[in-house]
Amino acid sequence: MKFLFLFLTILLSQAKAEVFAQRISIHVKNKPIKDVLMEIQLKTGYDFFYKNNTLKNVNAVTVSLQNADLGKVLDACLVGLPLKYEIDQKTVLITRKEDVVSTKREFQRMVSGTVLDENGRPLSAVSVRLAGQTAVLAQTDERGTFNVSIEGTVKQLVFNSVGYEELVVELKDNAPLRVQMQRALNTLDEVVALGFGVKQKKITSTGSVATISNKELMQSPTSNITNALAGRLPGLITMQRSGEPGRDKSDLYIRGVATLNSASPLVTIDGVQKDYAAITTLDPNEIENITILKDASSTALYGVKGANGVIIVTTKRGVEGKSKITLRTQTAVQSPTRIPRFLGSYDFATLYNEAYLNDNPTGTQIPYSEEALEAYRTGSDPLKYPDVDWAKELLQNSLSSQSNFSMSGGNKKIRYFVNVGYMHQGGIYKVEKNDLYNNNFELKRYNFRNNLDIDFDDDLSMTLNLYGAIEDRNYPNVSAATMFGALISRIPPNAFPIKYPTGYWGLHATGYSSPHALLNNSGFSQEFNSSLSGMASMTRKLNFLTEGLSIKGSFAFDGYFKNTFKRSMNVQKAVYLGSGDYNDPSNYMYRDIDSPLSAPSSTYGQNRDVWVDVGFNYNRSFGKHNFIGLLLANRQQKVLGGEIPYVSQGLVGRVAYNYNDRYFAEFNAGYSGTDNFAKENRYGFFPALSVGYIVLRDHDLFSLLKVRGSYGISGNDQLTVTNRRWLFIEEYLAASGYSFGETLSAIGGIGEGPLANRLVSWENAYRGNVGIDVNLFGNSLLNATVDFFHEKRKDMLVLPQSIPYMLGIPASNLPPANFGETENKGFEIELNHHNRIGNVQYFVTANTSFARNKILAMDEETRLYPNLYKTGQRINQEFGMKAIGFFENQEDIITSRPQTFGKVIPGDLKYYDANGDGVIDNNDVMPIGKSTIPEWMFGFSGGMNYKNFDFSFLIQGAAGYTYTRQLETAYEFYNGGKVMEIHKDRWTPQTAGTATYPVLHLGFNDNNHRASSFYNRKGDYIRLKNLELGYTFKNVQLFGTKRVDNIRLYTNGMNLFTWDATEGDFDPESPGGRYWTYPQVKVFNFGISTNF
Repeated sequence: MKFLFLFLTILLSQAKAEVFAQRISIHVKNKPIKDVLMEIQLKTGYDFFYKNNTLKNVNAVTVSLQNADLGKVLDACLVGLPLKYEIDQKTVLITRKEDVVSTKREFQRMVSGTVLDENGRPLSAVSVRLAGQTAVLAQTDERGTFNVSIEGTVKQLVFNSVGYEELVVELKDNAPLRVQMQRALNTLDEVVALGFGVKQKKITSTGSVATISNKELMQSPTSNITNALAGRLPGLITMQRSGEPGRDKSDLYIRGVATLNSASPLVTIDGVQKDYAAITTLDPNEIENITILKDASSTALYGVKGANGVIIVTTKRGVEGKSKITLRTQTAVQSPTRIPRFLGSYDFATLYNEAYLNDNPTGTQIPYSEEALEAYRTGSDPLKYPDVDWAKELLQNSLSSQSNFSMSGGNKKIRYFVNVGYMHQGGIYKVEKNDLYNNNFELKRYNFRNNLDIDFDDDLSMTLNLYGAIEDRNYPNVSAATMFGALISRIPPNAFPIKYPTGYWGLHATGYSSPHALLNNSGFSQEFNSSLSGMASMTRKLNFLTEGLSIKGSFAFDGYFKNTFKRSMNVQKAVYLGSGDYNDPSNYMYRDIDSPLSAPSSTYGQNRDVWVDVGFNYNRSFGKHNFIGLLLANRQQKVLGGEIPYVSQGLVGRVAYNYNDRYFAEFNAGYSGTDNFAKENRYGFFPALSVGYIVLRDHDLFSLLKVRGSYGISGNDQLTVTNRRWLFIEEYLAASGYSFGETLSAIGGIGEGPLANRLVSWENAYRGNVGIDVNLFGNSLLNATVDFFHEKRKDMLVLPQSIPYMLGIPASNLPPANFGETENKGFEIELNHHNRIGNVQYFVTANTSFARNKILAMDEETRLYPNLYKTGQRINQEFGMKAIGFFENQEDIITSRPQTFGKVIPGDLKYYDANGDGVIDNNDVMPIGKSTIPEWMFGFSGGMNYKNFDFSFLIQGAAGYTYTRQLETAYEFYNGGKVMEIHKDRWTPQTAGTATYPVLHLGFNDNNHRASSFYNRKGDYIRLKNLELGYTFKNVQLFGTKRVDNIRLYTNGMNLFTWDATEGDFDPESPGGRYWTYPQVKVFNFGISTNF
């Protein structure tokens, strides 16, 4: 990284250096004078002007000079020729010796350059013309280069290419141009990936897919790529539950949740199925795009694994042309998005006294005296009467950084892409410096990728991919759950001082550990994770059999290795005895003993995946009739540690037809199976049919109006309701046995364990989709995509609960069965607007998705009342008591229906009699709130480019879900814990009309402290997810003739602001309404990148 900063510093310091004494080397033989002048122009950066006929009938030039100044070079080139030159600052005028020097308007200048796409790859067949004219001056070649001769006064060139936005470029000097074009939004020629190497134009696609490009991914300064997807893709639900370095991945759901088993989508990288964890270690710089497949037509190819949708990651590849090198480095500041707000010692003690009197109306042993209250209020004696804000004392901002180097290029035979990345993320703990070990969170990741494409000839090609990631993780010897849940959220502010004057960490006499001692002096743990992936594929065209036919085979290997390393230690801690000098060690009692770092303890594990496939592809057109076909066989073997390998295999088939790019039909099918099931139920057939029709195209109003529909079956073999692997095999376990012999010696026996179910199989998803694609007023002025979907899951694996206990089989030994059934339906909308006004190019994009599920069957036990059933409710529906207010007085308690959760007093929570039996008990539990997974997701993004400035933003949000606050972050004094801001508005006789929290109690109160609608909160939120501002220096001159294409300075942020309807002290994505996880972080990032 130091080298990178040094390089960029030198680069910027030379950017505006003027070269007054130009010296160049040139060696040409019998070369046209026009080409020689062009070469000199490129090497010096001087502008050359001449009339159209000045160079006609001039002899070729031969010259050889080394490190000569410009004048000497021109003299040597023009010797013996009827030409002369004149240098005026950075301009060279070439005239005939008999000519009179005229104005620059009569002279021609030569302009050359390279045109690239948005990913920096050369673009061929791009038209170059003058602004305001229709005549094409030139087109770029296969390397994206062009040369044109124009009048000296021309200030602009216009570049056009099908599928890309028109680009107007200002001509400032005569240096070679580097033109980068942006793809038009929702262009008809956009290509989408469908898996197994299948790609097709979006206009011909009949399925439901969504794609995010590398440009959008790079706007999110995150260490985990899954956190960059929120709000970007319609139909994708994301929930980031934690910000812990190395463990901060988002939960991803495509079109919500439709199963009682795992709803995680399948992940493929460059056509190979991977574990979900594989995507979390990818460097965003190596990703070309990410596509999600949502409907049955798109996922049927994946057979038994496609029901939850598919995430397709495509990495970058090299293209023919000169080497392109990209350097990037960035540094960020991180801080928690939200931290629960706990009260200080004075408020804690005041409310504690009040709660004591509520529970003991005649009590005289008031816990905190007036003297103590005053000391807490004034802070006069912080050792005897401490007031510690544990969150403030333990947490701080942290730094993260990323650096990256990538290079791509090649020729017609070999093309390459190489990427090397480094990422560092620090922890937010405020720790003391420790010379023995790192006592904070820390994540270091090293990434490497090399993608190579080789064309042996026109018919035979090979692809080689090599990827590696190494992660070094460091953690303090106290988990995030313990630190945030059991310590920061629980220890009262007056429990003990952080450290006494004697140097010992403070400790409570009867409980509570010292968080600082655990953090700084209890040891550490480390994880060393590495993954290595390789893939080789070869394609052979079979045009000698029939045109458009080819065969392709692939082999991939993945190795995942994980080592853990742990060392523990301890230090002595002090408890003040209550009197005497704080500096006198005899006035303390001591806990624990000093012990040095223990000997290391370690574990080791490894997983291996092998993937192989071979298939035939067919792509051919007969006039207006276009056919695409695929027949592929695949097999995957996963070895998890020392377990017996997990094996899955299958056949994939696809036939697609379109007539005149207007009528479309596809049939996709997968025949696949896994070893999870008995032989007779191992394989399944999963077909899907889809059609599409372009109603209008190139109409005055509609540039495109397309309708499409699909219906099919997908499977899901992720059976997570049990941890058993082979459910069709009965298990026998060790049992108590029997005693034999005269001395009754006990002999161990074998007992019946979990029962078998040979009929167990995968669950089936029957899915339908109808979609509309509309482009109005031109290809990018207003684009809309709307999808409606309906899904029914059948044969879902569930644990039987209706079998009575009298059968004599423990519930844990009952075999799961395919009894479950759910329904999921919803819609998605995506809108895009893209336009240019003068020098301002801008875009606005909005998307939203809605998915609501319902449990139709799940084999529940017979319940007394309908309000207790989960059947008919949402998946992950929250249940609890329905609170209807507070008891106003003793008379209200007497006249209300009796509550069976212990003694109640005025101000306690009053509950609804859900079953109508006249008694409030556990049979009145009912659905409260909604599911814990959002039903609505939306994103609104926009951006603009003005000259060298660029700006973009993303507002993202979710709605239609709830969470229930509980335990430490809900109940007062829970488990000896503390109180929060919400508890200040408690019920008292004086505040009965305005109170928003029930009367206070010490410790756990069975009536108030239970799941209920009172603690249920809407999770709806809107978040400023991303904001980015950048400035690009283009065609920067370094020294001599050395230049870089651009240098970009940028700043961006993530999770910057959040608006929601809660108390504002809890991140709405945090799990379970508790503070038992490392908080999400907001990021302020600053970076610099360059291309050359």
